Amino acid sequence: MLAKGSTRWANGRITDFSNEPLLKGKSILAARGDGGGKVWFGLYEGGLVVFDGNRFHAYSETDGLAGGSVNAVHHRRQSRCLDRKRSAG
Repeated sequence: MLAKGSTRWANGRITDFSNEPLLKGKSILAARGDGGGKVWFGLYEGGLVVFDGNRFHAYSETDGLAGGSVNAVHHRRQSRCLDRKRSAG
């Protein structure tokens, strides 16, 4: 999956998140719900963005993630999301 921006279908409505500052202009390589209502996005540019149903939050190397693109997001039963990184370069 490679997409610029994101949309959501919920409650019979489509919501466009393409202008969300944390996603705008970014290439989304992975998206996954965690079963708790959050959606996690892995970015080609590096980092994770999570939508909690109301707001977006970003996680990056300064939060302890490895550098490089995030090309997959996996959910574990403990409601934690893990990322798999593709090495930069």
